[in-house]
Amino acid sequence: MHYKYASFDFMKNAIFIILITFLGFKTYSQELPDNSKVTWGTTKKNSLKKNTLQKVILKNGNGYLISQNYYSSQIVGSPAFPTLQSYDENFNLVKSKHLKKLDLPKFSMFEELLPIKDKLYLFYSRNEDRDAAKNIYILELNKKTLEPIGEPKCIAKGNSANKAPTINPRKNFNNRVNFHFSPDSTKLLAVELIYNKSKNQSEFIIKTFDQELNLQWSKSYIDTDFEDGFSSMKPIIDNQGKVHFIVETIERKKTAIIFGTKLYKYTLISIDGTNREAIKTIISIPENYLNELALKLTNNGDLFIAGFYSDNKGFYNSIGSYSRLLSSLDHSNIFESIDQFEADFLPEKEVEKAKKRNKGKPRDTNYSVRDIFLKSNGSIVVIGENRNRTISSFSPPPIYRGPSSTPGMTSTPNYNSYSNSPVERFYYKNIVLIEFSPTGTKNWISKVKKNQYSIEDGGFFSSFHATLIDDDIYLMFNDREENIRVKELVIPKTFNPRTRKKDFVLSLVKVNNNGDQDRYELSNFKKTKLISRAKAFSKTGDHEILLFEEYKKKYRLGKLSLEKSFSSNQ
Repeated sequence: MHYKYASFDFMKNAIFIILITFLGFKTYSQELPDNSKVTWGTTKKNSLKKNTLQKVILKNGNGYLISQNYYSSQIVGSPAFPTLQSYDENFNLVKSKHLKKLDLPKFSMFEELLPIKDKLYLFYSRNEDRDAAKNIYILELNKKTLEPIGEPKCIAKGNSANKAPTINPRKNFNNRVNFHFSPDSTKLLAVELIYNKSKNQSEFIIKTFDQELNLQWSKSYIDTDFEDGFSSMKPIIDNQGKVHFIVETIERKKTAIIFGTKLYKYTLISIDGTNREAIKTIISIPENYLNELALKLTNNGDLFIAGFYSDNKGFYNSIGSYSRLLSSLDHSNIFESIDQFEADFLPEKEVEKAKKRNKGKPRDTNYSVRDIFLKSNGSIVVIGENRNRTISSFSPPPIYRGPSSTPGMTSTPNYNSYSNSPVERFYYKNIVLIEFSPTGTKNWISKVKKNQYSIEDGGFFSSFHATLIDDDIYLMFNDREENIRVKELVIPKTFNPRTRKKDFVLSLVKVNNNGDQDRYELSNFKKTKLISRAKAFSKTGDHEILLFEEYKKKYRLGKLSLEKSFSSNQ
C-alpha cells in the first residue's frame, strides 16, 4: 500500500509539471513588472453599515485621508455627508469622523472635500433666498484630528436667473456642484447645472476662485440656441481663469422620435469674467455622428477635443476616432484628425459583414472617451471604453446562491419565476488607446481586451483605472484568471460579480510608448476573498496608486508603487 501511494503521488507531480511546462508557452508572465511593488494592509471589517470607499482625498504625510459613503452614493450620486477617515502608512485606521454629525445648519447639502494649499476644506451648500442656485459654504478641517477649525464661511451666493419654487423651495431640482482645478492648481472652478422644467431650459452657474478661495467672478449662462436644454456638460478652467466646456444637446426631430434614435449635437463654449460674449464653435463631422466628446487642456494651453464617430445614425457603433486641437483664445483650428479604424483592429465578424453587404464600413461597438493623457514629449493619448447599458422588460430567474450581500447588489426574493419588472444590464468591454503626435498624426492604436457584465448595480465593480507614469500607461480592472493565462486573447471570458468568484483576478496591463502591452495579475479572489473596485483607485504620488478591495462587510487598502528608475528604462 505504501508503494502504491508513493507511485500515485509521483504520477500526480509529474502530470502537474508537464501541464505547467505546456502552459508556460501560452501564458502571460505571472510576475509583476520589474518596476512594481504591491503592498496591502490587513483585511478589516467595515464598521460603517452599507458604506464603501467614496474618494481618496489626499496623501497626508505617510498616511492617507479617504471618505466613505453609502453604496447608493456611488451609483446614483447621493449628496449624503460622508465619513472622513485617516489611515497610517500601513493602512491601519487612525481616526474616523462622520461629517453628518458636524453642527451645520439644517438642510445643508454635501458637495465635496478638497485639499487646497496644504489645508483640507469641506464644501457644502444651501438653497436660500429662493435662489434656484446654491450658496456655497466652506469649513476647514484639521487633517490630523478631523475636527473643524473655525466657523463655516459663505464663499459664493447662488446668482441664478431662476427662482426656486414657492412650495417646497428646498426641493433639489439642480445637480451637485462640480469642482475643477486649473492645471497649475491656482484656480478653482465651481459649476452648477440647473434645469428649469417649466421653461424646458438649462442654466449654467459658473464661479471661479483663487487659492485663498476668494471669489474671482460669477456668471449665469443661458443659451437660447439650445431649445431642449443641455444633455450634459464637461467644463475645465485654464491657468488664466477662463472657463471652457463642451455642451451636448439632443436634437429632437420627428424621425428621431418615431425610430427611437437620438441625434447629438456638440458645441465648444469659452467664457471669462469680462463682459465679452462667449465664444462658441460647433463640433461636427459631415454625414457622420460623434459620440461623447471629451475636452483636455494641453501643456500650451490649447483645447484638445477627442471622441469616436459612426455613420450609423442613433446607434453609434464606432467606425473611427475623432480629434481636434483649437486655440483657447479664439477657437482657431490648429489641427483636425478623422481616422477610420483599420480592418485588423476591428472584430473579424464585422469585417466579414461589411464584405457581404458590399457597402458601408465595418464598425466596432460603441466607444466613449474615458481619459486623455499628455506625455512629456507633447504626445496625447486618448483612452476609450466600450460600455453600454440596456433595459429589458423581463429576465429569467437567476441561479440561487443565497441572499446577495455583495456591495451594490440586490437580491430577487422569488427564484422560481420570471420577473416582468425592468432590468438594467451593464456591459463594460474592450479598452482602446490611441496616441497622437503634437501635430495631430496618429502614432499608434492598441486594444486591451476585457469583458465585464452585471445587473442592477450601476457597474459597481466594472470599468477600469488608468494612470500615466513616466510615459507608460497602466490599466487596472477586474478580470477572469483564464484571460491572463492566454497569450493570444481573442474572446475574453466574462467577469460577472455574481458568478464564479473563485476565478476573479485584478489585472494590470502596461502599455508602453509603442502601444505594446503586457498583462499581469495583481490580486486573486481565491487568496483574498475580496473584489477590487478599480473605479475607486487613485494616484496618490508620482509613482504610486492607492488600491481598494471589498466583499460583503470586509475591505482592505493597498498601494502599487512603480519606481521611475525602472519604468523609464523599459
